[in-house]
Amino acid sequence: QPGGPDPVADLTLAFVQDATDRFAKLRQALASGDETTARKSAHSLKGMSGAIGANHLSALSAELEHAPPGAIDVARVAVLEREFARVQEALAAAA
Repeated sequence: QPGGPDPVADLTLAFVQDATDRFAKLRQALASGDETTARKSAHSLKGMSGAIGANHLSALSAELEHAPPGAIDVARVAVLEREFARVQEALAAAA
């Protein structure tokens, strides 16, 4: 309905806010060497990304979630963050 709530915009905003939160937790976990929390954050990102159709971000999140012990590092997280930035740009362009 014109002028009414926009469920897609609401979903997009919620996704970006939640994902931004997860990335903060992921970076904190990485800095403190907490792989369990890092994997949980990656798992959440995987599900959220899949739900909005950001399949590549979801796949990268799954790779991080299932990385071998000691393999969750700054470089892997940076790849994930670059893809998240790309998804944000795509969502903004579609709005």
